[in-house]
Amino acid sequence: PEENAEGILITQGSRNAGYAFFVKDRRLYYIHNYVGMDHFEVISSEPVPVGEVSLRFEFEPTGEPNFKEGKGSPGRCQLYFDNKLVGNLEIPYSTPNMFGVLGASTGYAAFDSVNPKVYQAPFRFTGKIKQVVIDISGEVIKDDETELKRMMTQQ
Repeated sequence: PEENAEGILITQGSRNAGYAFFVKDRRLYYIHNYVGMDHFEVISSEPVPVGEVSLRFEFEPTGEPNFKEGKGSPGRCQLYFDNKLVGNLEIPYSTPNMFGVLGASTGYAAFDSVNPKVYQAPFRFTGKIKQVVIDISGEVIKDDETELKRMMTQQ
């Protein structure tokens, strides 16, 4: 992104449940709002590089969901600049089904903020977004250096 570019890259949901992937204060953020009760937030350990860069969020399930208790899979939330791990957070559970009827939006929060304490909608992205890819294949990108860094940056 351009220097000081910030705003929503992709978001879905609202203050009642959802997720947001965005840049704020030169840091990359991912917030998971579990049904308005808990907010799990991971922030990059370093500033987002200026210029063309691939920003990635990856969720790796680490256990099974508990649907009887209304909880989705626990997992590892990871942030990357290109292929460099810059943020990592283990969450005890996730949203089990869907984030409501609001659709996803890119470049701005079309409906609401998933955490109004952190940003206010529409929080338009001020840089250029070339592409947004959502990969639901379930295949996690693995490399030894990233795994070692993940263990070292455990929050």
